[in-house]
Amino acid sequence: MYTKDSLNNLYRMIASNIDISDKMFELAEEEYKKLGKWIDKETPEYQISIYPQGSFALGTVVRPISNEDDYDLDLVCQFEEKYGLTAKKMKVDVVKPLLVKYKVSQNEIEEKRRCWHIEYKDIPYFHMDVIPAYA
Repeated sequence: MYTKDSLNNLYRMIASNIDISDKMFELAEEEYKKLGKWIDKETPEYQISIYPQGSFALGTVVRPISNEDDYDLDLVCQFEEKYGLTAKKMKVDVVKPLLVKYKVSQNEIEEKRRCWHIEYKDIPYFHMDVIPAYA
């Protein structure tokens, strides 16, 4: 029979094995802030709120199960509704050119159904999905 202390130790060990490392969390945070500042600087004609969504925003990030999977950071680029942009126009005509320009000095981008997927070459096991949105 397990004691309360032995179960607590087991739970702590499991949590430390599935939690994102401090270094990886800091790298991910640095990357999304860097991209957010760059987008903000490149788009003075728009007011855009840029923030993480999902497990990074909630603080519930877990390590990928295998080395073939990545940490996934979802980054929202939220435009004000007053600009009259459709979701497709935002994604294809505004966000894509920004990411293509950003990619020149960074990484590969790939179009997904509702976002742009950035695969980071210099950060193993990490990618960012940039999701255009409006409020």
